[in-house]
Order: sequence, then C-alpha cells, then structure tokens
Amino acid sequence: MARTRKKILILHAGAHKTGSSLIQKYLQNNIKQISQYKIGYIPRSKSKELIGWRGDKLFKKPDALINRIERKFKRKCNCVIVSFENLLGRPFSRNMNHLYPDGIEIVSKLSSLFQEYEVRFVYYIRPQIDFLQSYYLQLINEGKCINFSDWYRDIGFHKNLSWAPLTSSIISNFKSNAYIKDFTMIKNGQDKYLEDFMSVIYKKKVLPFTIKHNTIHNISIGDKGIAMSFAINHLLETKVERKIVRRFLQKNFNNIKYPRPTLLSEEECNSINNLWRDEYNNFFEE
Repeated sequence: MARTRKKILILHAGAHKTGSSLIQKYLQNNIKQISQYKIGYIPRSKSKELIGWRGDKLFKKPDALINRIERKFKRKCNCVIVSFENLLGRPFSRNMNHLYPDGIEIVSKLSSLFQEYEVRFVYYIRPQIDFLQSYYLQLINEGKCINFSDWYRDIGFHKNLSWAPLTSSIISNFKSNAYIKDFTMIKNGQDKYLEDFMSVIYKKKVLPFTIKHNTIHNISIGDKGIAMSFAINHLLETKVERKIVRRFLQKNFNNIKYPRPTLLSEEECNSINNLWRDEYNNFFEE
C-alpha cells in the first residue's frame, strides 16, 4: 500500500531583523504566482491575529490557525507557509541567559502542535554585534526613548547573546526539518535571499520559478534620523503618530542617505566579536 505523504507546513519564525518583512511582502505580492506551484501563504496580518506574541493566541486556540491552514490545503496546495517573527517572543530581556529566553519553551510546544503535517521550521540568525544594534535601532524607530547605553546595560551588556540554546532546541525538536540559516547572505541581494528561503520547499537550490523583487523593505534610520527620534519620540502619544514619524524618518533619513549611527566603541565591538564570532561561524561550517 502506498504511503500517504504528509502535507508540508513551512513555519518561519524570524528572527527579528533578519528580513522577515521582505519574505512576507514577497509572498503577499506574489500569491497568484506561487499558487500556480501549489504553494499557499497565510498573510502576516492573519498570522498576527491567530498566533499573537509568543504564540499566546495560538496555544489557547490552535484550531483557529490549523483550520486556516487546512483551507489552503483544500485549495490543492501541497505546501503552506506561515511567517510570523514575533512567535518566539522578544530577543532581549533583563536577567536573560541567551537570546530569545522564551523561545525554547515555545519551540517545544510547536513541535507537538502540528503533528499531522511535515513541519519545516525556518529560522534566520545574524551575527550578534549586528543583531544587537539593528534591534535597538528598530526600538527607537518604533517610538522608544531609551538611550543605547542604558538599554545595553539592562540586557546585561554582551554576556548573554548566545544563539546556541535556541537553535539547539529547534534542531532537537524538528530534527532534519530544522533550517537554521545565515542572514548575512542578504549581501548577495534580495532575490538570492528569497530564493534561499523558498528552496526549503523543494529541498534544493534550483526553483521551478524565477524570483524578482525590487522593493526595499523596513530600512533602518541613519544617525540624523536617530537624533530626530530622540527629540520627538516622547511627544508621540498614539500608534498612528509613531507610524507616521517612523515612515517619514525611514524615507528621508535612512542609513542609505545618512551614515549608520555609532552605538558601540571599537573596543566594545572587538569584545563582542571575540566572544561570539566562533559560535556563530560554527553554525554554518560545511
């Protein structure tokens, strides 16, 4: 008797600041194209509604997301993609021992939630020194008013920036279907990065379709943009106001038009690199 093949569910959970919005925007803009290849996508807005921060909504009412996924499969999809970068919680907190301190427990719950599918868990990471600074800039761009030195001190400086506990949990729970990927490949261009993500569906590098995506998403702000943020953030009272200012700064004072802010001294950069470089490189050794 022929063995029934499980339906493929691609679960993409970030990390933050590793091109999640690029992946989501590409999938959203090309739903018709990917559907021709029997690929379905749950839009991020719907994932946010059904999953919630740290998966809180998902674990309370898992059937809501599962029913949405099943609707895609009933439309003759062979693979469904869910992408939500807030699934594993926040990467930093006081008294944390590693990045994404809530992530290990959440990953364990996820592994038993979708047993009827072949779940391929995709997780991009980036070098700690880049991740640290990029995430902080995003906080300021979203309306926070804390200076870098205070924030850096609150999270324990650079002592607890290991990716290893979380990635080990992902690999332990999803085995050969765990895909820990290197965000630095974005240097090869957005299309190559998107090809790398989509290759998880086919488990090979050559895709049956061509990816062309020209729009740049979620640009970080430059040094002048940061100075403006500190001057105005404490005056912003609503999400709408913060969104208006964020878009204005991203468009007019981004790190393409202006220099990147200097957040760490050369000595601090060397200290972080010396502490975490080998761990990061070991993830991607052939």
